[in-house]
Amino acid sequence: MITEDDVDLFTRGGCLVLAEMISEQTGWPICALNTVDEPDEPDVHAFVRAPDGLYLDIEGKHNGEELMGRYSCWSPTGITQYDPEDFPGDWLQKGEASGRFYERRAGEVIPELLAMA
Repeated sequence: MITEDDVDLFTRGGCLVLAEMISEQTGWPICALNTVDEPDEPDVHAFVRAPDGLYLDIEGKHNGEELMGRYSCWSPTGITQYDPEDFPGDWLQKGEASGRFYERRAGEVIPELLAMA
């Protein structure tokens, strides 16, 4: 079951690990919302785009307006599709101690998320 702790975990640092793992399982593209302030080192919220055009993150499926409204504090420039290699190195924390924790928990919640999709 997805908990509030999971929502905190995957909206405050682990979103890219979750998005990449979903993408690896489904082939769905990774997308993100970016800030305008520092395009070279963006603050982002990462998620995947499902085949129906909606976006999936730890909180379920959303349309683009819902996501941009939810993360408006980041002054999003819009939704952009990415390759994981395009993110700054510190965003993708797989393999490090914190990354292994994100990976383990992501592996546990992904089946529930995919059931929503």
